[in-house]
Amino acid sequence: MTLGTTEADAMINSYKELFRRLSFDELIFIRTNNQNSVNQEIEIKKILKEKKFYTFEIKNYEDLEDLLKELVFSKDKKSLVNLIKEKEKDGFSFILDITGGIKVMSSALVSILVNTKNLEEITYIGGIRGGEGGRVTGLPKVYYTSKNTLSFFSNFYIYLEENLRKKNYLELSNFLLNNKDYFFNPEWELFVDLIDFYANLFRGKFSLIKESIFLNESFDRSVFERIIENKSDLYNFFEFVKYYINLRKKNLSQNLIKKRAIYEMNYFLDLLSNNVENKIPIETLAYFYTFFEKLVNLVLLDEGFKKYGFKFFVNEKIFYLCELDDNKREKIVGLQRKIKLVQNKDLKRFFKKGYEEIVEKVRNVSIVGHGEKYPNEEICFKVKDFIDDFFMRFDSFSKNYRLSFFVYPVFKIENIFFCH
Repeated sequence: MTLGTTEADAMINSYKELFRRLSFDELIFIRTNNQNSVNQEIEIKKILKEKKFYTFEIKNYEDLEDLLKELVFSKDKKSLVNLIKEKEKDGFSFILDITGGIKVMSSALVSILVNTKNLEEITYIGGIRGGEGGRVTGLPKVYYTSKNTLSFFSNFYIYLEENLRKKNYLELSNFLLNNKDYFFNPEWELFVDLIDFYANLFRGKFSLIKESIFLNESFDRSVFERIIENKSDLYNFFEFVKYYINLRKKNLSQNLIKKRAIYEMNYFLDLLSNNVENKIPIETLAYFYTFFEKLVNLVLLDEGFKKYGFKFFVNEKIFYLCELDDNKREKIVGLQRKIKLVQNKDLKRFFKKGYEEIVEKVRNVSIVGHGEKYPNEEICFKVKDFIDDFFMRFDSFSKNYRLSFFVYPVFKIENIFFCH
């Protein structure tokens, strides 16, 4: 318990309510050296006669740094941290009460106990205190939060910053699936929806994206603009995605087939580049093969590829080059065969070399269930070299067709949690 500088008479009824609802065996006081703190301890001991007590007195209780030093590195007596460790070994679990105590003391205790595996909850007795003896008027209530919630609040900022920096929206979405009910304000709810939007876009779940509030413009723009710094960029991005989704259908003209090829190449290039940048070998290898397919498709369309028995097949989900066999059945043309159909000799040599060095030497011996080895970070450097070399050597292709598919939000983090 933290005991602050409020007069004991003004706190005692709150403590009675707290003790009536909690069950515990021992009590650790963290209090100031102010006489009111001392009196609070005396009154509590009168109520809880049979309990075992420990007391840690804080002299410079308004300075967080000094307060932490006294609790963690005390030279005069056994530190609070050592006592907690002893109790953990004995199988004790902990409840932290912050009904009394000044804010700095509460902050210090939370920062210490957040790493204590046996901390079960934090409590606080609420209500209006007034009248003689500080009686709690209205309906008193013990508020509490679990250790999981505490861990969420203590670590989420770091976790959020790291995953946004790495554009790891899949990880964030999975995390929020089980932790999104800590807040109820509209800014938080829209934030969660936007994380899920990007995660579904990464997963290629375009049927869900199509029904998204962001593409249907059924979200509150005033709330959106309170939490997003680059709002104009994102509004344009939503239109961009909407246009791409409209290309994901069958019976497209040749011109629209090429536009779809441009979008898909850049979509997979951005996803591939994220994994290359974050040095994730397995995902890099998987996305590289798909990107390579999309790139060769676009090169063939750029060259105006037309050959009897071949055609590009598109519908809502797939886009591939197929060949009609003697029975007029469609057969998908593989990547290696497509490379042979490229007319530009320099491009063909470049693709052939990339296929041999990355696909044949690495991918074909790294398929899960068949592989003698898994790729290491070296594959990320090889793929990066392939991408850089391609757009440098064939710069006209870069000028005509390279675009950034994804635009990412810049969040006003403080408004997500603290907007009024």
